[in-house]
Amino acid sequence: MCNHEYKTDIKCPYPELYKKWRERKNTAEKLKGDINRSLREKIFPEHFLQYDLNLPYDSNSICLFHSKDLEWKRKNQFTKRFRELIDLLNWDDEVTNSSKMDFEDFIIVGNDPVSWGKSEFVARLDNLVFHKYVNFKNSQFLDYAYFSNVRFNSYSYFKNSEFHGGCKFEKGTIFHGSTNFQNCTFEDYCYFKKVEFKGSAYFDYCHFKNTSEFTDVIFTENQATVFDNIKVNKTLHYKNVVNIKRFFGHSVQFDINPEDLLGKIIFEDANLYRIEKKELEKLRALEKEDKVEIGKNCEKYRLQYEVILDTEKLDETLGKDLALAFTEFLRLSIKLDIDVEFESRNSILLVRYFDTTSEDSQPIWQQRIIDELDSFAEILENIESCRIMAMQEIDPERRIAFWDLFGRLYKFY
Repeated sequence: MCNHEYKTDIKCPYPELYKKWRERKNTAEKLKGDINRSLREKIFPEHFLQYDLNLPYDSNSICLFHSKDLEWKRKNQFTKRFRELIDLLNWDDEVTNSSKMDFEDFIIVGNDPVSWGKSEFVARLDNLVFHKYVNFKNSQFLDYAYFSNVRFNSYSYFKNSEFHGGCKFEKGTIFHGSTNFQNCTFEDYCYFKKVEFKGSAYFDYCHFKNTSEFTDVIFTENQATVFDNIKVNKTLHYKNVVNIKRFFGHSVQFDINPEDLLGKIIFEDANLYRIEKKELEKLRALEKEDKVEIGKNCEKYRLQYEVILDTEKLDETLGKDLALAFTEFLRLSIKLDIDVEFESRNSILLVRYFDTTSEDSQPIWQQRIIDELDSFAEILENIESCRIMAMQEIDPERRIAFWDLFGRLYKFY
């Protein structure tokens, strides 16, 4: 019997589980001969013979998985025994009598030496498959936790877990069901790289205390993605390197409290307009305080069109004035509630036209901009043509727009 005390009125299930597997092993051993081979395999798979089915207990009569005696756990090959447990739980519901893998309150340590962050050991949890609902609630990963090429085929529940030695989820790791990392604490480095979330992903109330990254991560469309109320002590970086899709292919919740940002959140290659409008406005305000960085290839708006001007050929101030003149022309002539912003990059001026109110699709909206931009370019070649257009225009609103544009451009000539 394991003396571990849960916060709720439950008991550790693993003394009974190992007892059942020992009984099945004894039953299988009594079935001799090739004629009974398939039956033996069903009762007790042959590869289980290499597993030690005697669950170790520490000096406080607490099982290997819940014990807090770290050196004792390492001596008893914790990582190896944990991987065996996963295999035992995957096998047969008749034995486990459960549709989930219950790792609640586990104290997880590594056996292999490593030099990574603050960790001296790594718990290698790579190349695994979890066929059932996985419950890691309130677990503590005391060493570097390495998840690579892991499939979570059902729900994954890490709520309130603590990753003390850093963690890395990478290389083909897939979460097929809803995944819950709510209120987790990441004490050391935290990396999610080339991971796919096919269900909802909840990271709200997480505390990222060290450098953390989400790189080439796919969040499936039409599933909830939540990063509300996270705390960041250093940097939390969202970026794509090889994935052609930008981050956040669908709506995402990202409500941040400014006082929780002691470090900085950095976005690259992100569809920021997928973030709720009020939440995005808050992130833009935090950008001015250097708590958020909106980096390269981010799309801030659902409807946007960018023009690049070479400031070695065109004065930057003049370029901005012309862009503002064109913006006002669009507002008056085709009634677009459009705005413009600028980014200076070396000898380049990036002019970004955007619209936060139109319900047009991006292709239709963009074509309207391009059509008017072509006319605008012709006018710049010959400002007199603008005056002529204003005089000949039948539509009163467009006539006003042309006269307004003529007045704005006249000062440049």
